[in-house]
This record gives sequence, C-alpha cells and structure tokens, in this order.
Amino acid sequence: MKKIIKIFSILLISFLISTVHAEDRVITYSMKKTPETKERTAENHYGVNKKWQITDKNMPNVMRTHYVDASEKVYDFSDILTDAEEEELKKLLFDFQEKYNTELIILTDSLAYSKDSDNDYYVADFYDYNDFGINNPQYDGIVIFRNTYAPDPYYASVRFGQAQLYIDYNRNESILDAIYPEIHSKSYLAGFKKYISLVTNYYEQGLSNEAKNYSIDENGYITKNKVPNKAAIKVMAFRASMISAVVALIALLVAKGKNKMIIKATKADDYVNKVSYTKKVDQFVRTVTTSYTISSSSGGGGGGGFHSSGGSSGGGFSGGGRHG
Repeated sequence: MKKIIKIFSILLISFLISTVHAEDRVITYSMKKTPETKERTAENHYGVNKKWQITDKNMPNVMRTHYVDASEKVYDFSDILTDAEEEELKKLLFDFQEKYNTELIILTDSLAYSKDSDNDYYVADFYDYNDFGINNPQYDGIVIFRNTYAPDPYYASVRFGQAQLYIDYNRNESILDAIYPEIHSKSYLAGFKKYISLVTNYYEQGLSNEAKNYSIDENGYITKNKVPNKAAIKVMAFRASMISAVVALIALLVAKGKNKMIIKATKADDYVNKVSYTKKVDQFVRTVTTSYTISSSSGGGGGGGFHSSGGSSGGGFSGGGRHG
C-alpha cells in the first residue's frame, strides 16, 4: 500500500510540475509585445496631422487604418518577430532616418486581398494617416510590408516623397528579387536587414541618371522635368543672334561718334587706300537651359519606370511587390 501511495505521489508531483511549466510557457508567449494602437476621434482629428483632407469618401479608410505611434518604426501585427529582433531592427531604422532624413518602416499584417495593388493601397493609408515623415519636405519615406495572408502571402515595398526617386522602379525590382529567399523562407530578421542594407546602398549612390529627369510635386507625385523642344531652342538662338547684332551696331555708332574709325574722303579710292580692314567672324555657341517645372497634379504622374499612384488621401506613392 505504501508503495502504491509513493508511486501516486510521484505521478502527482510530476503532473503539477508539468502544469506549472506549461503555464510558464503560456505566460512567456502572451508577454510578446504587440503594436499599440490608439483611437481615432474627432477631438484628435482622427489622428491625421498631415495636410490631407478628411472627406466622406476617405473617412472609412481613415477609420480602419491602425493609428500608431510613428516613433516605433516596427509594426509587427502578424507577430513574426521576437522582441529582441524588433529592437535590433529599430536601431537600424533609426540610424537610416537620422542619416537620410527619410522614414524607413517595417509593417506586417494579415490582409485578405483580391488584387496585388490592394497591398500597396493598404500601406499608403497606413503611412498617410499616421505621422510618418511629418517633418520631411514631402513626407519622404519607405515601408517594407509583409502580408502573412495564408492563402497567398505577399510582400511589398512602397515609397513616398523623394524616396520614389532614390528607390525607383528598377532599383525596387532589384531589391524585391534580392530579399525573396529570406522572406519566402520566413527568415524575417535576415530579410528585413538585407532590405535595409540594399536601400542604404542605393541612397549612398544617389539618384540614378534617369531619376534626375524627374521631380516630386507638392502632393507627392512624380513629374517629369520639362526640357525646351527644338523649336524653342531655335527661338532662343535667334534672339541671342539679334541681341549680338544690336550690340555690335551700338558699338559701331559709338565709335563713329568719336571719329575713331571713320576717315573723311571724297573718293571711293581713298577708302581703299587709307583704311585697312581686319576680318572678324562672330561665332554663336548655343546655350540650352533646362527648365524644371513642378506641377500640382492630382493624379498619377511620371512615365515609363517613373509613375506614382494616388492613395485615398490624395497623395502620391510608388509601390511594387512579390508573391511568396
């Protein structure tokens, strides 16, 4: 009987220990910090502190967008990063912002979507309706978004303001291809760190030659710089030649008034005999001036690989992503 009681006691103690450990595991998991969100109300202007106007049309987008603290930089709603990983990434993101005056944000969520572009518009709302880039000239910033939607996982890189020129279409495509192995295999820390590194390398290189032909307008859209056409160049050349002729005539008249170039004569031969001529050729070198005009477009701008889409806020952005 004592032996049975002893065995029962051992089993009971083992059960209690395993229960405590299980509770510890649950508590440890539940302690994972998730992004804190705030409530959008009329008193805080629904959390929209940028110049975007809130209308009946975009109000639903505003209200369903996470309202977050813009200083956090990492918003892991899908819970795919540990706290330690988030802290490691935050340091890199802060360093990038301090050096280039451009926001760099990591966002994860599970978003059901019917079109690939739904991911870009989700990110655009998240960026526009929070205080990201609020102190940057054109709300300059970049978001790397991981959509963990199980039926069709997706990731996108969305750029705002001047970031659309630094990370243009070709550069963005190159980055998306480069991080595919890590993102697809769910090695998220490595994938996000590689993304930050590649973006940093392009910022160090500066604008590509093609990107220098474009600007960002006051609403965040890409616009092509205007260059005078051939007809305009001919007009400028004609005007310059006319100005040169007038200046030469004035100089001649002044010299004549001072009798320094004119010798009085009664015969035509006197001119030939007494005046020596030096042949002078005026050559005009064409000067082409490039005019940079910023428009206030309310729709997509640019062309070719430089094109902005319009978010529900009315602001422009450039997106692009991959399945996997």
